[in-house]
Amino acid sequence: MEDEHKLEKIGFRSLLRAYLLKSFGEGRKSGYDILREIRVKSGGKWKPSKGAVYPLITESERRGLIRVVETGARGVKRYALTPAGRKALLHFKEHARHLGEQYRAMGSVMGNVFGGFDPELHDLMVKARLLMLAKGGCSHAAIKKIMKRTVEELENV
Repeated sequence: MEDEHKLEKIGFRSLLRAYLLKSFGEGRKSGYDILREIRVKSGGKWKPSKGAVYPLITESERRGLIRVVETGARGVKRYALTPAGRKALLHFKEHARHLGEQYRAMGSVMGNVFGGFDPELHDLMVKARLLMLAKGGCSHAAIKKIMKRTVEELENV
């Protein structure tokens, strides 16, 4: 059971690391800014602890992925992404497909555990999500229009 919990933490840790890099790439931010941002963007459903975020920030700084760009009042540090951090973020994005494959595999297992879960349906949802990520440069308005239409059709099923 301990190993399973460890694997779960590794998955969330990787997602958190990728999020840190993305967020620091958008502008100067502190660890507190990151915590607040994740809480807001997840609708309060994901609240990583300081004990999860700050060690990743320290590790990312040590590895040269981010750097301190400002130390404010009360010693609050603001960080920005370095060129090495941009490269690492690209690496995460390139491997998002592999992550999607892992989620599809998890969907099959969930179907066996919980019943009533259709692995093919889960696969289609994951593929749709990966396509949306891959189309990051296209108009989000077009994707939203398709998704809204899909939701409306599903409501009528």
